[in-house]
Amino acid sequence: MSSERVRVIHTGENTRLPPLPEGADRRTSLRRTVKIPGLIATAGTASHVACTVVDQSFGGARILIQAKSGNPFTSSSSIGKRFTLAMRLDRVELDCEIVWVDIDQLGVKFISLARTIKRRH
Repeated sequence: MSSERVRVIHTGENTRLPPLPEGADRRTSLRRTVKIPGLIATAGTASHVACTVVDQSFGGARILIQAKSGNPFTSSSSIGKRFTLAMRLDRVELDCEIVWVDIDQLGVKFISLARTIKRRH
């Protein structure tokens, strides 16, 4: 096994990295595989959509939609839509913005810090 060292040289503010290829992973933090049940609540509606968070990073998540009638967010007009994601087992909720949609999944970025869900008596 080689014990080579790698040295990184900072060349100043004007240094530009080459652009990422199309479809490349642009996350700035590591993602981890999880299985956290949740509920999606959109503003102006009383209904909730059941979901499971399956990948999570510091900045966002991949969410599997569990709606019997299909993914209500599949239209391209859903990109940029905001909602609140509640994860009751962890007793937290976060505001999210949709980044991508698929048949039964959403990619979201977190646009708020996690808030504790207050226990109801």
